[in-house]
Amino acid sequence: MKPGLLLQKSSLSTKFTMIVGAIVFFICAASSLILYTYLKQKAIEDTYEKSKIVFYLMDAVGAYVRGTLRPKMFEVLSQTHARHDFVAEAMSTTRIKHGIVQQLKREIPYFDYRRVSDNPRNIKNKAEGFTLDMIKRFRENPDLDEWHGVANVGGKRLFFVLKPIRTRKECLRCHGKPEEAPPGLLEQYGPSNGFYRKVGDIAGLEAVSIPFNLVLAEIRNIAITIMGVGIAMMFFLFAPIEVAFLRLVTQPLHRLTDSFKAIDKGDRPLGETIPVTSSDEIGEVTESFNTMAKHLAEAQETLKANTELLQSIVNGISDPLALADTDCSLAVVNNAYQAWIAKESPAVLGYSCHELAHQSETLCPACLLEEVLATGKEVNGEWKGPDGRYYFTQLYPIYDEDGEVKQVVHYIRDMTLLKQAEAKMMQAEQLASLGQLAAGVAHEINNPLSTILCYVKILLKGVDNEKPIAKDLAVIQKHAVSCSKIVDSLLSFARQSKTSRKMCDINETLTEIVGMVKKQFEKDGVKINCQLEPNIPRLLIDSDKMKQVFMNLLMNAKQAITGKGKVEISSRYVPTKHLVEIEIADNGHGIDAHILDKIFDPFFTTKKTGEGTGLGLSVSYGIVKEHGGEIQVESHPGRGAKFTIIVPAQ
Repeated sequence: MKPGLLLQKSSLSTKFTMIVGAIVFFICAASSLILYTYLKQKAIEDTYEKSKIVFYLMDAVGAYVRGTLRPKMFEVLSQTHARHDFVAEAMSTTRIKHGIVQQLKREIPYFDYRRVSDNPRNIKNKAEGFTLDMIKRFRENPDLDEWHGVANVGGKRLFFVLKPIRTRKECLRCHGKPEEAPPGLLEQYGPSNGFYRKVGDIAGLEAVSIPFNLVLAEIRNIAITIMGVGIAMMFFLFAPIEVAFLRLVTQPLHRLTDSFKAIDKGDRPLGETIPVTSSDEIGEVTESFNTMAKHLAEAQETLKANTELLQSIVNGISDPLALADTDCSLAVVNNAYQAWIAKESPAVLGYSCHELAHQSETLCPACLLEEVLATGKEVNGEWKGPDGRYYFTQLYPIYDEDGEVKQVVHYIRDMTLLKQAEAKMMQAEQLASLGQLAAGVAHEINNPLSTILCYVKILLKGVDNEKPIAKDLAVIQKHAVSCSKIVDSLLSFARQSKTSRKMCDINETLTEIVGMVKKQFEKDGVKINCQLEPNIPRLLIDSDKMKQVFMNLLMNAKQAITGKGKVEISSRYVPTKHLVEIEIADNGHGIDAHILDKIFDPFFTTKKTGEGTGLGLSVSYGIVKEHGGEIQVESHPGRGAKFTIIVPAQ
């Protein structure tokens, strides 16, 4: 079992004891770590002070050799005409210091002292590994006069104090040029090593090292011992802490929880108080519980009164209002909703409606309820029932503590009379407009057009077809016929046609239209690319009319492209807005900004005379509006245009 789950399922006293134990353990561990760090630092400081004492001694010996012993030896040897003019045991600083250290180590064996170089006179003093790296470091940092710290050398942790050996002027007699060195020195060490040094050069380093493994082990043992004592104390504290917490906290809380359970089961009245037996925090909690129980009892009575008042208010609402569960059953209804249920209105929710939703493609309130449950969002809008009446329906979700929909408020309003009034008003306005338009067309076009066609026919009968004038008359007749077609298009635009809607796959509708024109488009150098989202819900639309819209937009896109080009078609579902969007974009010449707001006006066209009537976009606009949608257009002159058709998904 995981520690977090174990703590979660443990009793309050066990949790408290475990937390206290964890705190004590953390304090012991932190104290041991701090003590270890302090003792280690203290040991380093003590070791450093001891190393400095050795350096002070060696510096004193070196100063004595350089200033007194070596000059005196040179003087004595030159006066006695000795065979050897260089005695290493009395004149070599390194030899003398190493000899003194060997004597000291008999009494103080825990340290070591060495003078090493990467080019020593004596090969025994050759620097290697760590000391060789440190010589390079001193040369790379001329201002560095000392280095101290712990390093691993030969598998051991040693504390080092290192100082660079800089060449002095008096050192050049033996370390300068070989020809200037004492012959005895050359005879003893040869002429190849330790020469050609200059004043200030770092010839090597002095190193004092002290083993640090034993010191660290001792410090670790001290820290571990302290931590072990702390942990042992923690275990001894567990039992008394558990008992004390049980008596002071757990048992009083059990009495409170028993009271809560009795109230929850109905075995104890909500307003009954619990005796307060202490003046500590538990007593304060008990007093708070009694106060809360009293307020809850008062609130319960108020809630009952408010519930009755609310039910009266709900019943007083003239429009149907209900509270439905997720299975489409009704929890609360007002009188109006109950009356609609009695007359079996298809706009209400219920088991019969829910069953109907799975037997027919016709949308019903149960379908909208399922959408609310699926999306968790409010759904509202107009809906036409199978009884031919129009309803405004709204379903608002109510969430539980986990954010899931637990119930839905259903509100209905019968919009049939309002819709009929709007339809009659629109029809009246349309008839008035069409009447004016028809009168204008008859006066301005039909009479002159009839006269022109009549005279053209008369003239064509009396003219030889081979003469040029016959061709001119044919052109006149052609354009007159074109005007006649415009009049026919106008009449088609004005004529009312019945809309037949059914559930359709909009992607299939688009694919069918693209299949009809794709070969001709590609033949003319226009490529069609489709990106259709696969999970678009089926729409309740008039498929034939929507095909007319798509065909108009595709043909306009092709005519806007000069030479080779492409048309992009895409579809997508926007669940947050319950909308389906279809985009048709081309990379043609685009639409100028100054005419962008006129393109949906009847008879407005930018095409040449005889190529269009200016009614295609107007008809398309009317069809989309009839489906409760809209058309949006974006244009970038010289780079193309994009038409977006937005249709409601429900």
